[in-house]
Amino acid sequence: MRVRWIIVDTVAPMTRVALLEQLARDATTTPTVRALATIVDATAPAHERAAQVLALVHRVGYRADPPGAEVFQDADETIATGGDCEDLAVLF
Repeated sequence: MRVRWIIVDTVAPMTRVALLEQLARDATTTPTVRALATIVDATAPAHERAAQVLALVHRVGYRADPPGAEVFQDADETIATGGDCEDLAVLF
């Protein structure tokens, strides 16, 4: 199931952070993200693994939220459709 939250201006900053943290935790268990993780060379030094993950995230592509809306989505949705800064950070 894909998760999307439309965040309104009245949502407190710490609530926004909590939502993003939950999405990031959830991303570690999704089959799609786990499949992407197998592409990374586990024997490479940490800085090279980080660069490989970043390259994968860059391939997903940037997609801005609709005008006047702040949308947080899960990693599967981001992989499928692209995402904005927060979405790509969750995926990373």
